[in-house]
Amino acid sequence: MRTNRIASFGGMLLFWASSAAFAQVDTATITGNVSDPSGASVVNAKIRATNQANGLNYRTASGDTGVYVLTALPVGTYDLEASGDGF
Repeated sequence: MRTNRIASFGGMLLFWASSAAFAQVDTATITGNVSDPSGASVVNAKIRATNQANGLNYRTASGDTGVYVLTALPVGTYDLEASGDGF
């Protein structure tokens, strides 16, 4: 009995994992690195992505290494702007 329950659970887990792998996603992610002309990372730069189709803005800031990530964006074309102190 115990072996059957484990095998059944394993089969359900495999089915769930394979279903998730084939799911379609209708959102996008933009990631980048903000640096100054000398190549140094710009920390806490304000990032704004503007969707060209509808004008909606999405904002984030760069982290300790200058990296920024905007997630769950509607798929489309974006204009990106970065601003910061002394930048």
